[in-house]
Amino acid sequence: MPDQHSNKTTPGGFTSDDRECLWMKAKVVNFKLCDRDYDCAECYFDKAMRAAWKQEIEDQETPG
Repeated sequence: MPDQHSNKTTPGGFTSDDRECLWMKAKVVNFKLCDRDYDCAECYFDKAMRAAWKQEIEDQETPG
């Protein structure tokens, strides 16, 4: 049975022959494998990363 992740194009446009998370491919995290078949909209890790990223941007924009 062929690997379902083999040479797959992800929603972000990456071609993947493995299961590296898109955050890992973007070099934001050192290591994270995708366990949701690149369904980022339903991924708790992606939601947490987006929330943290948004907070970081807001903190930088707020005069302190």
